[in-house]
Amino acid sequence: VAVNLSAGDITLRQAPGSSAARLTGTVQYGLFRPAFSAVRTSNGVNVHLDCSANINGNCGVSANLAVPARTGVTLWSNGGDIAASGFSSGMTLRADGGNVNVGDLTGALQLDSGGGDLTGNGLTGTLVVDTEGGNVDGGNWTGSGTVRMDTGGGDLSVNGLTGNFQLV
Repeated sequence: VAVNLSAGDITLRQAPGSSAARLTGTVQYGLFRPAFSAVRTSNGVNVHLDCSANINGNCGVSANLAVPARTGVTLWSNGGDIAASGFSSGMTLRADGGNVNVGDLTGALQLDSGGGDLTGNGLTGTLVVDTEGGNVDGGNWTGSGTVRMDTGGGDLSVNGLTGNFQLV
C-alpha cells in the first residue's frame, strides 16, 4: 500500500483480518470547502486537499489508514504528523516536516521526518532513520545489519540499542 497525503496528519492502524486498505478522515476548514482529489498512480494513491482558498489558514485533514498487519506500507504526509504501531511488515514513513511517532514495528523500516521529531520504541529489523534536523528519541531498538541514523544536527537520545549502529 502506498499513500501520499497532502495537508494533514495520518495514523496507520491495523485492519481486521485480510480486509482491503481503507483511508478515512475528517477535514477541517474555514469558510470555503477545499477541493479534494484522490489519484491512483503506478506507485499508489495521491490524496490531495487544496486549501489555497482558505484565507484563515485553518485547513487540513486528520486521517486514518487501516491496512492488514502484514502489509508493506509506504506513506508520505507532506508536512503532517505520522503515527504507526504494531506492524510486522516493512514500511517507509516520510513526514516532510511533521513528526513521526512509531512503536512496536518489525521489518525493513525507513523512517524520515523531514525536519520534524521522531519518537520510536520497540523497533526491530533493518532500520534507516533520518530527521534532517529534528530530534530522535527512542528505546529498545534491535537492528539487523547496520542501522543508519542521521539527525542532520538534531538531538539523539536512544536507549536499549542492540546491533551495529552508524550515526551519519
